[in-house]
Amino acid sequence: MTKKEKKLRKRVNVLKFVTDNPVTSWLKSRSRKKKQEERSLPTNDTLEKHRRTIIRQGRRHLKSLGVAEHKVVYLSVSIFSAVLVALVILYLYSVYIVVSTTSITRAVSGVLPTPVVVFNDSRINYNTVLFQYRTAQNVQNLEQTEIQNKAGLFEKAISKAVENQAIRELGKKQQIVITKEEFEQRIAEPIELAGGSEKFEQSLEETYGWSRKDFENEFRVQLIFQKILPSRMYELSSAVSSGSSFLRTAEGLEFDIATVAIETGGSLPNQLVKNLQKLEAGNSTGPVLIDGVYFYAYKTSPTNVAYVTTTELQKQVELDAFILESRVYTCLNKDQIGTSFATNSWISCVKP
Repeated sequence: MTKKEKKLRKRVNVLKFVTDNPVTSWLKSRSRKKKQEERSLPTNDTLEKHRRTIIRQGRRHLKSLGVAEHKVVYLSVSIFSAVLVALVILYLYSVYIVVSTTSITRAVSGVLPTPVVVFNDSRINYNTVLFQYRTAQNVQNLEQTEIQNKAGLFEKAISKAVENQAIRELGKKQQIVITKEEFEQRIAEPIELAGGSEKFEQSLEETYGWSRKDFENEFRVQLIFQKILPSRMYELSSAVSSGSSFLRTAEGLEFDIATVAIETGGSLPNQLVKNLQKLEAGNSTGPVLIDGVYFYAYKTSPTNVAYVTTTELQKQVELDAFILESRVYTCLNKDQIGTSFATNSWISCVKP
């Protein structure tokens, strides 16, 4: 027998051993039996077993389906979160670094509060600054004044936004409240002068690019400023209202107290003299603004009046001083806005 025949016989014997092995035969028979059972119809004896087999197989597929669904949800949430974070970062970059004025940035800033200026304990959002920027831009185009660049317009916008915030804070200190009835009564005047609501709103859009709501916000700030009193006049009014002596308080606040007879009136306006003639002795007119001057008159006797004055200009001087004494800085890129205010990192504006 040749070597080749020996190798061939050896392989046949090995194959025969594997196929005729009792373990192999048992596994094969068990597999055949299992397949037959799966293909065979259930009987009364095998119904319960058949039911459990089907449920077990279904659970295996159900588990796989649940895992797949969880993976899809997890992947979708991860992608959405990554895109959202990227968009927020891009938006913050466009605000704090680029100082973008595009319509998309304006729209997002109107929905997502983005503080860019700190005034004492208050934050001024980017949409407020952009509103003042667009207003300055529209006024510049309308008046055809010397064209200012982006930095110059932003400096005006930030200054105006800060001034409005200062007015609100001073109004809060003096407990000034604009009631709904008073606001509607005062706003009716410019609307009537314009010839009705439609023409009024059209004029606002053409002149400033404002909506009716924009005008109402600005108008409310101006009403607050009109009702704000110069600080000494406010202190005098508050003290007298609380029962303090007019003469003693005015002297303590270093007012120049003038005395005049009601019949002559002196330098008092006729309108104020008429009001004083109706008052009883011991009463005061309270602060009255006439032709840019605040008068506060007190009827000391049926025939005599003591009064003090201060100019309306003093109110603007005190407003400017209040802004200078306040903590004010912006978080916008100074290279883009050229503001005279101090600058700081964007984190200082965002953090509480």
